[in-house]
Amino acid sequence: SAVNHAFTGDSYSSRLGENMNMLSDAEIYQSADLLIEEHGLDASSIATMRADELLIDGNMDGYRMWKRIIMVIDNVAVYGPPPHELPN
Repeated sequence: SAVNHAFTGDSYSSRLGENMNMLSDAEIYQSADLLIEEHGLDASSIATMRADELLIDGNMDGYRMWKRIIMVIDNVAVYGPPPHELPN
């Protein structure tokens, strides 16, 4: 599906456009969940590489968004998934 391919290359960042730093907490958790589903134990490394690319390009909004996703991925790795679903 398009969602599964959203994290490859620049397609995810392009899809978000100028609203990259406007993602809700629920969208951040959803993004982290998709990365974990797609990449398993490599999810944090994949997200870190993407964040680093954006930082090098000077895209601070994109970098901050990916750092938020990384924080969720790392928390899930340590503490497990949240006990309930987040609202949409």
